[in-house]
Amino acid sequence: ALQISVSEYRLNGSKLRRNVPVKSTGSFIKMLTGSLHEIRFEWPEKKLSADGLDNNIEDRTEEMKVLDESVMKTNAVAYINDEMGLHRVENRSHTYRAVSLHLYIPPYSKCQTFDERTGHRNEAKVTWKIWIPLLKCFWMELLTGSAVKLIAICLEFMSPIVLDRLISFMSPTNAEPQWRGLFYASLMFITPLFVSLLNSQYEYRVNLVAMKIRATLISTIYKKLNIYRYE
Repeated sequence: ALQISVSEYRLNGSKLRRNVPVKSTGSFIKMLTGSLHEIRFEWPEKKLSADGLDNNIEDRTEEMKVLDESVMKTNAVAYINDEMGLHRVENRSHTYRAVSLHLYIPPYSKCQTFDERTGHRNEAKVTWKIWIPLLKCFWMELLTGSAVKLIAICLEFMSPIVLDRLISFMSPTNAEPQWRGLFYASLMFITPLFVSLLNSQYEYRVNLVAMKIRATLISTIYKKLNIYRYE
């Protein structure tokens, strides 16, 4: 599973953080335009108290140690992993903005941020709500497809009922008129026919909505990237 995001920096920087889950968490970063300064910090160590016991990282007051710094220019690609240390990127230009593309493997649902001055750690959840704008765009198609499938399911439940009526009509003691028998027989033929047609219509609408969503996402991502690149 992958997770892709585009970040824009205008005389600012990212927070010092690590992603959760931690195991095998890594990310690729590619500069689309501008340049970024990458700063790598040493992991904050637990402070030993006077009695030799470990205190929490939240009890730290020392400034975090910088391991190294580097500059990432346009089209540069780098791999970032928490095992190398805590990373932070920032745009130091007053006139140009920087845009970077991030690829996270695997996707993360939480992140921990650290204070450079004290090493204090905070945890926050990361929410991706792309389904909300998609639902606003395609709610009518989704509602229509659901209604078609609901009608098909109801017709499938009608077949056993019609069959029971037809068997009762054919019993010797039944006194119903003949037209009812013809009606039951017609329903036995028409009901499966409509179920098949509705299921085909449902499959068509589902595939159509899936293609629309895919085309929307792809065109939106490429349009955004092109805007960032040529601005």
